[in-house]
Amino acid sequence: MEDVVQFECAGHPFFCPRDEHTLAVVGEVLSGAAYPVPGFLTDRIRTLVDVGANLGAAAVWFHALFPHAAIECYEPTLRAFRFLARNTAPHGRIRCHHAGLLDRDGRLDISVGGTGSETSSLKRSRQAAFGVHESAEFRAALPVVEPLLETGAPLALKVDTEGCEVEILGSLAPVLDRIELLLLEYHSEEDRVAIDTLARAHGHILFAARADQCHLGTTVYVHRETAARLTDMEADAIR
Repeated sequence: MEDVVQFECAGHPFFCPRDEHTLAVVGEVLSGAAYPVPGFLTDRIRTLVDVGANLGAAAVWFHALFPHAAIECYEPTLRAFRFLARNTAPHGRIRCHHAGLLDRDGRLDISVGGTGSETSSLKRSRQAAFGVHESAEFRAALPVVEPLLETGAPLALKVDTEGCEVEILGSLAPVLDRIELLLLEYHSEEDRVAIDTLARAHGHILFAARADQCHLGTTVYVHRETAARLTDMEADAIR
């Protein structure tokens, strides 16, 4: 039987494998430190797509942060999905999908993380245990996200997929300029630059960024038109 830690989060139990690295990551997410969000968007966002939802810590945090948002979680690995479904069950606005999002449909072998489910990856990394794989379903991101934008309701997108962020974001290029908030992890310096180029090319401006070390960090972008309409941020620019 798996050794599991249980603690209270937002008035409900949250379950997590007893793993030092995983517990540290979950604690950081639930504290709000991982994904700083502009206050002017918390009451505005109506849909949030969580790609790479893992155990559900981000989804639970976003559920509290965005009181009007329906949250769609995508997680391809079985162990993480079971925790995700259990941890989000008490929260009525969260829906879980046992699949990943990518730039294409298909079943792919994914390495299930060696230092915790948060490091599971389709790509090679020293954090993942490449001796252990599972076959997982992946869906093309664009056909999932585009219909959610048809209502015109403000949408946020969070992507943490251990190296596939650029492919996913690139596949969403036709609709990126309609997404109001991007919360993105990157896993190489090259990906950080590519993410910034994509975000800026589709009307987004950097709101927050953090580098935990070389080749690893988080970036948060807001749509420039939305920010300009709701704040006086342009007055802070020194040109």
